[in-house]
Amino acid sequence: MLSFGITSSTKITWETLAKVTFTEEYQDDVGAYILIPNFSEDVKNLEGKEVSISGYVIPLDIENNDYVLSANPFAACFFCGQSGPESV
Repeated sequence: MLSFGITSSTKITWETLAKVTFTEEYQDDVGAYILIPNFSEDVKNLEGKEVSISGYVIPLDIENNDYVLSANPFAACFFCGQSGPESV
């Protein structure tokens, strides 16, 4: 976790972020079904707030500086390892 200056953040857990359901919806622009998140009120209440959470930084595309924060180490498959999109 990087921190600059004195700020106050809300500590959250992965269990909080897991309070989301998904609806499969067809998107014409990509020609496929995608998952649309339906966030719980607990998650919606975090909008605009600075939060802190423990996790793993996983590089997706280093050249484009794309990374994700995950509840699981890279060695664990997110989708077949008993995790879902809410864990990334």
